[in-house]
Amino acid sequence: MQAIICDGKGSAEVLKVGSRPIPQPSEDECLIKVEYTALNRADIMQRMGNYPPPPGVTDVLGLECLGRLVTNPAQAGTEEETLSDHRVIALLPGGGYAQYAKVHKSHCLQVPEDYEPEAAASLMEVWCTAYQILFEVAHLKQGETVLVHAAASGVGTAMIQLAKQ
Repeated sequence: MQAIICDGKGSAEVLKVGSRPIPQPSEDECLIKVEYTALNRADIMQRMGNYPPPPGVTDVLGLECLGRLVTNPAQAGTEEETLSDHRVIALLPGGGYAQYAKVHKSHCLQVPEDYEPEAAASLMEVWCTAYQILFEVAHLKQGETVLVHAAASGVGTAMIQLAKQ
């Protein structure tokens, strides 16, 4: 499969189109044929060499994607490949800048048919981070006040909207 890979560390000029094997999912994972991906600060930091990917994760950047599940992963990339009828978004440990990405099944959400895929592709990293910080770490409750640092960032603006709700 084709993938965007880093040929060294540095600015965007180190990004190149390269070749990687199609990932093979374990029993707890699924394989997504990527249609859209998103750019996150963590991707930029990894490209610059300041934020290494977790051990055992692909060297292909990309922390989220949108695509269709490959229903028969062993046939991915062949004429026999079949895809699900619906799109999913996924929060990835890496690999979103490729034609295929594998992800834990619990890190996927089905996208409503009427939602624009270009917008949906960038939801997982920002909104899951904002939700986790507010409700699982800070245990935000109705009526409490929140101070959001970096409120103009993607996570910051998501936190403001979630806190208002």
